[in-house]
Amino acid sequence: MIGDEQARGSRASFLTALVLALLFISALNRGAALGENPPELDQEQARGWVADMKDSQRGPFKRLRWFCADGEILPPDPHGCADHGGGRQHGEWSEETQALRQAGYELATVLASLNIQEFLSRADFASALKQMILERYLVAADDGWIYRRARFYRGALQAQDEDASGRALLLALLDRREWCADSFLVLREAVRSLPHGRWQGPLTEARSLAASIEARDEGFADLRAKLHGTPGPEDAQLVRDYALHLGQLELLVDYERLVVMLQDVYRPIKLREGLESLAAKAADPGLAAILRAEATLLDGDGGDGGAAERFAAVARAMVALRRDFEAFATAEDRLAALDLSLDLEAEAYGLTAELLRIRATANRAEQLVWLGQASQALYGMGLLGSRELDALRVSLAGLDAEWVALTTYREALGYQERASDWAARSLHYYFSQDVERFAQIEPLAERYAQERLRASPLALHAAVCEALLSDADRTLGLSHWLAGQAVSSGLRGLNPGLARGVLRVHPAGKPLSALESEGIHVLAATTSDLPPVAGILTLGMGNSLSHVQLLARNLGIPNAAVDQALLPSLAALNGQRVVLAVSPGGRVRLERDGPRWDALFAPQEQAPKDFLIPADTGKLELGVTELVPLGHLVADDAGRVAGPKACNLGELKAAFPEAVSEGLVIPFGVYAQILERPVRPGGPSMREFLRQGYALARGMRDGQARQKAEAELLAEARSWFESLELGPEFTERLRAAMEQRFGPDGSYGVFVRSDTNVEDLPGFTGAGLNKTVPNVVGFDKVLEAIRKVWASPFSERAYGWRQAHMQDPSGLFVSVLIQQTVPVDKSGVLVTTDIHGGRQGRISVAVNEGLGGAVDGQLAEELCLEPATGQSVFLAPAAEPFKRVALPTGDLDKLPCAGGMVLTQAEEQILCELAESAPRRFRDLHGQNGEALPADMEFGFLNGRLALFQIRPFVTSEKARRNAFLLSMDKELTALDSARVNMRGTP
Repeated sequence: MIGDEQARGSRASFLTALVLALLFISALNRGAALGENPPELDQEQARGWVADMKDSQRGPFKRLRWFCADGEILPPDPHGCADHGGGRQHGEWSEETQALRQAGYELATVLASLNIQEFLSRADFASALKQMILERYLVAADDGWIYRRARFYRGALQAQDEDASGRALLLALLDRREWCADSFLVLREAVRSLPHGRWQGPLTEARSLAASIEARDEGFADLRAKLHGTPGPEDAQLVRDYALHLGQLELLVDYERLVVMLQDVYRPIKLREGLESLAAKAADPGLAAILRAEATLLDGDGGDGGAAERFAAVARAMVALRRDFEAFATAEDRLAALDLSLDLEAEAYGLTAELLRIRATANRAEQLVWLGQASQALYGMGLLGSRELDALRVSLAGLDAEWVALTTYREALGYQERASDWAARSLHYYFSQDVERFAQIEPLAERYAQERLRASPLALHAAVCEALLSDADRTLGLSHWLAGQAVSSGLRGLNPGLARGVLRVHPAGKPLSALESEGIHVLAATTSDLPPVAGILTLGMGNSLSHVQLLARNLGIPNAAVDQALLPSLAALNGQRVVLAVSPGGRVRLERDGPRWDALFAPQEQAPKDFLIPADTGKLELGVTELVPLGHLVADDAGRVAGPKACNLGELKAAFPEAVSEGLVIPFGVYAQILERPVRPGGPSMREFLRQGYALARGMRDGQARQKAEAELLAEARSWFESLELGPEFTERLRAAMEQRFGPDGSYGVFVRSDTNVEDLPGFTGAGLNKTVPNVVGFDKVLEAIRKVWASPFSERAYGWRQAHMQDPSGLFVSVLIQQTVPVDKSGVLVTTDIHGGRQGRISVAVNEGLGGAVDGQLAEELCLEPATGQSVFLAPAAEPFKRVALPTGDLDKLPCAGGMVLTQAEEQILCELAESAPRRFRDLHGQNGEALPADMEFGFLNGRLALFQIRPFVTSEKARRNAFLLSMDKELTALDSARVNMRGTP
């Protein structure tokens, strides 16, 4: 075996090589600024270049050069830039590297060549910084990445200069106080990643090296699995023992290198010294006192306190360092605080293994305390905000008695389970755009967020949460089921339903247009253009009030959120036939299909469809062809003159006149006139063409032939409508009506919205199926938008969703709602019932900054509001990095979100008042017996003033809610009311 001195030398050599790998190329300040359009690059070619760099002895450059202060670039002779005012020697980019950087990929950055002031003056410096962080992650995780064979390229690098330049950059960032406050997570990750004279515990590097060893030594597989799944301080000795007794001679250097890395991960850290030093520098006496108090519990050798006491002290110190970060007067002191915070994080991760080892002897109350402390540590890292931390603390507040109702216990744990999603949302908000970009050339970049979460105190939080949920579920015989295994956490039912089909796992970023309609699909996120499917599993919680989620709830399509940790289990089922069941109470069961399920899916066991869209053509008043002002319509006009969207909105305008903008409606009668036009000269009318085409397809026995015929029919219909000549008579009538209603052409924008007679009905919402063209400015563009709206019901997606509940597709008629743009600064969806927990007196809200993000499935702020008390229950933070805003010239632009809380307390109160008054002021929100019915409303706020865009019935699948098998999954829930749990007992 290699001795300790040789091991340290090996470590130093390796670390030097790793640092040198980051110094190869020239200045970062040539990247494209935000708003510029970098040149297009063939993605396959770009990925090929990156792969070639990994195998090249010179990595991302072609040769060494001196880069002189006066701009000269000289060959690498000993005197270099001596006569040119000095300079630095490093690698010169290859042509491929230059092309990648010109295309906006900030790879191969030399910090020593960076003009820091120019860099920070770039509009996109934050994006460039994040890409630098991602590059260093890839170097650590992928055995050097593009520097894999170039790490020992002599003469290219000066590690001391790189450290100094990295430190100078971090100090310059720390002087930007406002940016640091808004981007604490990014700042802290930059301190973790950028060289500045501080060595980080190489956990990611250790895992990468373990994977490399396993690829050459199959016997190492079990140890590699332990390092990835249940790491601990004993791992270094286990690797050393393996190398001594079972290792391969040619891998001895790598075994020992891994031992050194693992020892570094779990090395004792001089935390007490660091805390006392910072306490002396803190301007706030209160912070200084906290740091000194925690220092007494933490010393470099581990101290006399147990793991639980040390973890508590670490968590409190991490909270203090973030909360009072500005109490350190100088950038140097703030950098020292972040360095210490990273040391505390490493200590917390090391203590995680010890706490999990002793978890079996800890009682429930003690483990709940660990959950709170892990949340504090996540806050200290920037993965949770103060709002999330407070919410998690409050959820545990009622569990300090000796005996607690099991309902309270399980509800609190279910709420704690949200912490994983919230932490992932934080990384999504700050890094998703740049991860997505980098993944175009290196798919491994997509693992960045997962690695950060896995190597954080979230590992402890998730493990304890799962164990306690298992404890609660065992008491009642409850659990989720995944491929025959009981699962207590990581699954959450969103929409009840029952389906069977082939499971398909779809990687993030791949197009979803070709999804099998009979498949059960695992998606990175639900998207607004999701085609019809049998079942949905979404990674992460997503947005429960998006159009797709509301449509799935309406049609009884089972939908569940699944944690990333369960993805390997799902991947093992990829391509197999499965059954997905989600109960009304939120229990989830995903099992391999087989004969035992046949009886459940037998025709006699399947209830009829919840609702067959009637398409009552006898009700239509197609003789009405005059354009109708929105305020002239009432709910009774729905299905006669125009669609329910416009008619309900007309009624809403009467009830809330200041909240609904002006609008103009093109009635069904105009569309009917259009249908009578010939498809082509001498051909049948479009109405007859569609009727014949639908009948022909319906008569085909072969499913593939029928789908092909339908697709061709729909494509021809779309093309016909999109190229339609509207005629001078209609055009002039519309021009005059719009000028009268909205003002001079070009002085306003409008949303041009589809509104058919087969949506927003008591049993079918059709949410998001047809087209809305946003913020159209200019009459000619309005005409173009009308054509697109008339064509949109003939998309394959809209047809597929609709036809599952419609007997005669030729009964569809389209009206068009032209509504004046309200440039709201936030928008969302309000449902006048609690869709999350079913509690009486609560309403559900999802809202994002900008226009339309919540309905399109963005990661929205989600709340449950209680109008009677004014209380707000926080469910999820908004996490979209960009918002859509209306431009005065038309269309939408994407601008960065401000972040943080979206709705103000005053706006929450307005929504509560709206929910309470809507049944009184909107007469269609009542059932046959006069009871108030839940509604789904789309709203916005402009400078605190309410705007309303839509109201419709909130429709759920009665078939799913009454299914005997799904109800049987919830039968144990009835025992919750009387059950109690001893918090001093051991689970």
